[in-house]
Amino acid sequence: MTTTKPRSLAREASHQIIAGGSAAPRRSSQEQDPTLEFLRKFAIGLTSGTISSCVNIPFDVAKSRIQGPQPVPGEIKYRTCFQTMGLVYREEGYLALYKGLVPKIMRLGPGGAVMLLVYEYVSGWLQENW
Repeated sequence: MTTTKPRSLAREASHQIIAGGSAAPRRSSQEQDPTLEFLRKFAIGLTSGTISSCVNIPFDVAKSRIQGPQPVPGEIKYRTCFQTMGLVYREEGYLALYKGLVPKIMRLGPGGAVMLLVYEYVSGWLQENW
């Protein structure tokens, strides 16, 4: 049995809440244009992946600081998630909490779109055929 550390749990929970909560599309009883429906689902998935990355990145920065080498050998500077975020904010400014945001959005934005599309089409296929 593996244990999840609180900072990892907070980081994963924030991503799943945002991505999972905002990616639920509305169902319509009317048949719609398949291309528009595809683009709508893609946009919803892309938006949810992007928003969840923006909410989640400060937790990722804190996790990386805690797990990485400490600035002064033998002295623990970064201890907890929220203490680390506060310290980074005070010492380096607000934007330091968002280091690496662009590559993360480039990975998880389209990833959210693909995940939602695969889920929707596989779910629809299974409902029709099983």
